[in-house]
This record gives sequence, C-alpha cells and structure tokens, in this order.
Amino acid sequence: MPVVSLPSALSCRAPLAALFISALVPGCLGERGGTPGVNTGQGGASQPGQARDSSDAIVRDDVPLPLTSLLGQAPQDVEAMLGDPPGKGFSKSSCVRFAPKRIFFGCKFVSQTYADKTGTFGSVTVDYEDGVSARVAFNGLPGEGALTWEEALRTVGLEIPRAPATRSPADGVTLWSWYNGAARLFIGGQQYRVEASVVRDDRSRAKVDVILNHPLSPEQEAKIIEVKPKRAETGPGGAPPANAPAH
Repeated sequence: MPVVSLPSALSCRAPLAALFISALVPGCLGERGGTPGVNTGQGGASQPGQARDSSDAIVRDDVPLPLTSLLGQAPQDVEAMLGDPPGKGFSKSSCVRFAPKRIFFGCKFVSQTYADKTGTFGSVTVDYEDGVSARVAFNGLPGEGALTWEEALRTVGLEIPRAPATRSPADGVTLWSWYNGAARLFIGGQQYRVEASVVRDDRSRAKVDVILNHPLSPEQEAKIIEVKPKRAETGPGGAPPANAPAH
C-alpha cells in the first residue's frame, strides 16, 4: 500500500451536488479523538415496545431538527429539512475515523453549512461522506445564562447517561466530549461520538457536534491512506534553514 503525505485541506467552490461528482482535492480533518465501544446495539428514538439498554444514549424526535432525520441521509433528504445552502461547500478526498487510532481513508467528503429555518440554532453544519451525512453540528444554542452540558444535549434531543470528559482547550473555552464508549450512541446501527462546547458562556458561540465514528467497513479499509510524518527541512550540515521558525 503506498505511503503518502496528506497536504493541507483545500476548499472547492461549487454547488453541493456538483461537489459529489467533481474531482476532489486531498486533505484531512482536524483531530477529534475517540475510542469505539463494544456495544453493537441499535440506536435512534425509542419505539413503543422496543427493549433498550438503559445505559445507551437516548435520541428524541420531539425537537425541531431530529438527529435521526439529519444523520445517515442523502443530501436531498437533509436539504428537505434545512433548505438550500446559502453558501459554497468545502470538499476533499479523504475522511477520518478514530477506531481507536486515527485512520485516514479515501472518500468523497463535503461539508456544508445551512441556515436553520426553524430559528432554533444560529446555523447547522453537515458533513457528508460518499454522499451520506456523517456529522451534524448545531452552531449557536438558544436560551440564556450559563450553559450546562445536560441542557446542550437536550436542545438537540440527546440524553447521555454518562458524564463527559471536560477540558478547556483554549482560554475561556469549555469542551465536553463523549467518545464511543461513553456516548453509547447508535443511529441506524452506526456508532457516533459527541462533543459540546461553549466560549465564555456565550450561547451564540456554543455548539453540539454529533460525529460518525463507526469502525471502517471492508470497503473503507481497502482505501486506508497511510500518512507519512513530515520531516523537518534542514539546511547545509543539517542546520535548520534560514527561514525556519524559532522554537
């Protein structure tokens, strides 16, 4: 299998439908982390008479934009709920999983941000992998006052029994995260992980991210891209080049 270096992600300016059929540029997603759990149960909203493991996440459909209608869907089905995208999409030719280590594989990736016709969120970002929605981010959460992770999840119709890992990746930023084993979130038989964040208690800068992190299928495994670490450039005699940044 060839070893390649992935260049920086480049944006493609084209309508969403055209992005799926055009030649896409290489790139990679930013690191998000995650460890798949061992539960192989089915997810989604509870149905009458359906037996559930009480430790699994619960997905409710009594919210303006149900996750079950946004994830695992074709673009036309997503856009039936969100409308036409107001701007251009971003595309590349690779996707990533953390199952449990970071793995890049070849796929047609498109990210598109939509206005929220329901007026609940500031905007909604959807990522598509090979023409199927694999991530949804709700940007800008309603309400007033300090945001808790429980409220952030309720706003998008999620209940996760386990407490999140909490950290502050930057000044004033609170990030709550549930990797596969903690989220125990299954939609359409696929595993997802979850992140929620807020900047300085500003709800307009809060977000809930639900991200596909299912183990790769055999077809995806056949397209794994082995990433070659970049080597630092050197000048004569092994010294850093004159334009190298100082450390």
